[in-house]
Amino acid sequence: MIRDAKKKQGQSVQTMDKERQLAAIFCMNLNIVRYACPSEIYTHIDLNSGSGWNDEFDVPGSPIAFITVAESMLDKWQAYFFEWNPAAAAQLREAIGHHPRCQVIEADNAMFLEFARKRLKTRSIGSILCDPNGYLYRTRTNGKAPIGSGAPVAELVEFFKEYRRMDLIANINMRTYDLQKKAREKGVVGPDSYSGFYRLQEFLEVFSKRDGLITKGASNGHSTFVRIVLRNLPTDGYRKWGWYRWQSPEARRIFEYYDGDRKAAAKLQMSLL
Repeated sequence: MIRDAKKKQGQSVQTMDKERQLAAIFCMNLNIVRYACPSEIYTHIDLNSGSGWNDEFDVPGSPIAFITVAESMLDKWQAYFFEWNPAAAAQLREAIGHHPRCQVIEADNAMFLEFARKRLKTRSIGSILCDPNGYLYRTRTNGKAPIGSGAPVAELVEFFKEYRRMDLIANINMRTYDLQKKAREKGVVGPDSYSGFYRLQEFLEVFSKRDGLITKGASNGHSTFVRIVLRNLPTDGYRKWGWYRWQSPEARRIFEYYDGDRKAAAKLQMSLL
């Protein structure tokens, strides 16, 4: 199931860094459950699963990262992987094999809310991962998928109102956010406009959360990504893996960078190193 990742330059290094940061959060979440509520079943939902492996850079994807961590830490867990692309879904099934705790769901990820209401109790504990290669928005179409793509924002908002013990983990493209923010400021609205478009600072309120962690931006050469985890149980930061408390000075500077004066970008970025 697991292949050895080969270290390459550029995007692959950033991709491996992303998986390490996600794995760190998976470890933190699973540790909380293991010690605070060991009788609970941890539920993980990945909304942008892909094939399970990044063949271009030969590194594991988020489904493999989660399964690897979960198998080493918990006896009670289950994972659901949404992937709209039939070929990628088939590759993911092959990658994870006939795993008794995993299910690959070949469907529009906006269907996850209906799925959750049928399968999960409102007191379920776990996480939802959004890694859409864009900002946290929902497109009408991306030119390839016959359906909208990205993060099903409206469904996520409703989900977290009902499932208070589920965390939101997201990897979001801040270059996309910057472009869309400028387009909105100029009054530019195209055919691919977005119904749910929120600033980072609004995420706690939008997704009904009390606390969170955030990373500084990481560039893959052409885009910059920020990772977040939103939860109702306050926890310390995970600084050795680059995670900062939502209310920390580092987080405030990250918010100021993306929503404030972009001329101060170089100075701010240097201060975060």
